[in-house]
Amino acid sequence: MKKGILTRIFGGGRLAVPLALAAVSSAAQTPLERELLSSGFENVRQLKGETGSYVFLEPVPFRSMRDAVDAVTGRIGAAGDSAGGPMTVVWTEDRIPKFVLETGGYPDSVRWRLDFDTRDAREAWKRSLTSRPGAKRFLRSSAGRVDLILYPQFRFRNSRLDVMYEVQINPTLEVNLWRGSKLTAQLIVPILNEFYKEESRVRPGYLTLSQRFRLPANVLAKATFGNFSMNRWGADLKLFKPVGRHFGIYAEAGLTGISYLYFDGWSYAPMSKWTWMAGGNYLWNRFDLMFDVSAARYLGDDIGATAKVTRYFRRAAVGFYVQKTQKVDYNGGFYFALALPPYRIKRRRPVRVAPSRYFEMVYNAKAYLHYGRNYETSPDDNCAENFFNATRYNQIINNYTNH
Repeated sequence: MKKGILTRIFGGGRLAVPLALAAVSSAAQTPLERELLSSGFENVRQLKGETGSYVFLEPVPFRSMRDAVDAVTGRIGAAGDSAGGPMTVVWTEDRIPKFVLETGGYPDSVRWRLDFDTRDAREAWKRSLTSRPGAKRFLRSSAGRVDLILYPQFRFRNSRLDVMYEVQINPTLEVNLWRGSKLTAQLIVPILNEFYKEESRVRPGYLTLSQRFRLPANVLAKATFGNFSMNRWGADLKLFKPVGRHFGIYAEAGLTGISYLYFDGWSYAPMSKWTWMAGGNYLWNRFDLMFDVSAARYLGDDIGATAKVTRYFRRAAVGFYVQKTQKVDYNGGFYFALALPPYRIKRRRPVRVAPSRYFEMVYNAKAYLHYGRNYETSPDDNCAENFFNATRYNQIINNYTNH
């Protein structure tokens, strides 16, 4: 790694890369853009200025954020001096800027500094579009991208020794529409079912339209409408705000109704049940531990609190939780999520077929149908990665020093 490629950027919490960015040809690709595209990154664009640059990218092909950081580090080195001096890497999700990594370079190492404030990067992007009217916004844009994701699911119970488990494969079609939006349609295909008879048939699962956006004060938001888990349909709004580099606070509110498929047809009821959740989390960088505390009104109309602790690894997470609600004595359990191979998937066809990012299992000491439980709005939500634990990306910073 050449010392001149990367330089630590200081700016009192704000990005210090100059906003006077030079115009970039809409047709030509910079050496760094070519390197990132060869690694499979999507929504790539480098905006170069006189003394630095912004690099936009989305790590869609990577199972793990640490694998993605490795790839970026290697590609910056491969691009050499043409990378453009001081650099701010802007990580996006559904083409919405999520956070930035400021880089500081040394001959034998790269250190990363995370910042959730993306205002300067977004302003730089707007300026570049003004200076290049009609230019292509992203290289390998995810607009219109179609992914067929396979979610393996394993369920079990111990009420009878000879009837314990159900295995399902849930093919899910995900289509990226306009910026920040995603259409999700899931089909549940039981391979072996020894639970309830109505679960023996192929049936729809999630059917949702979601929209991500940013609100003032650096608040990330996601609105979803459609058919969720726990036999619910309706509307849901999630909010998350990072506070410093370790804390995060979040909130969720939903209005849903019953949605259930029986053998004689689809049964549903009007949206009439309000649920909500509010909480915060803290990541202890030294041990990659996430602590999470929340209060919520659950589907059983019980109000309670839940505390979790999760240990993150490179391609896995494991944790424990304890819960107390108005209608339930103390409950608890453990959970884990494992990243599924292959750990890097490139797009070679118009429709990409891939396994889900994680396989998750949760064990509850006491199983309740609705008490202490809530729905999920996306099949990729799990204990390792969901909308509310975005501060887990801080774990990259403290442990990434030598490459």
